[in-house]
Amino acid sequence: MIDVRKSVPAGVRKTRTPRSAIEKLVDPEVKRNYKNQLLECLPEGTVSDINGHWEKISKALLKVGTSVCGTTQPTSFKHWISDRTVSLLETRRQIPPGRHHNSTRRIIRRQVKLSVRANREAWWTRKAEEMEDAKNAGNVRRLFHLIRSTGPRKPLVSETIRDQNGSLICNKAERLPRWAQ
Repeated sequence: MIDVRKSVPAGVRKTRTPRSAIEKLVDPEVKRNYKNQLLECLPEGTVSDINGHWEKISKALLKVGTSVCGTTQPTSFKHWISDRTVSLLETRRQIPPGRHHNSTRRIIRRQVKLSVRANREAWWTRKAEEMEDAKNAGNVRRLFHLIRSTGPRKPLVSETIRDQNGSLICNKAERLPRWAQ
């Protein structure tokens, strides 16, 4: 079974704060408005307490950013999951407990599995196309970034270990005796 829920204590939902829509700063009018309002809000005078001064600057940046640019809705951690899958998960959560709702739960669980598989397949296809485009354009940096983003988060083996013949040891049980040698 695919479990796409985050591990959060029962009854507690993590909420993500909306971020400033900084992509609007490309517009020259918005950029000019942002600069003018920021100059008005920034603290003036000498710096006696660096932490307090930085706190004022960060609050001014956040205040002006949200007032001029506005905010966007936060995206999910699993950005490859479609809105349909999220709505199916919400529907499943709304089903009351009890044995007589098991068939409904089972039907929705199957739909969620199929939807997640389709989402994952679409995500991999999109990533593969992006990699091909980066390769064809000769953009090595972008290609390397895409490869790193699709690979495993942590390396599977911390260091390379070879046996006495010189071949790589991939099995953990074989690595331990080799370290002892």
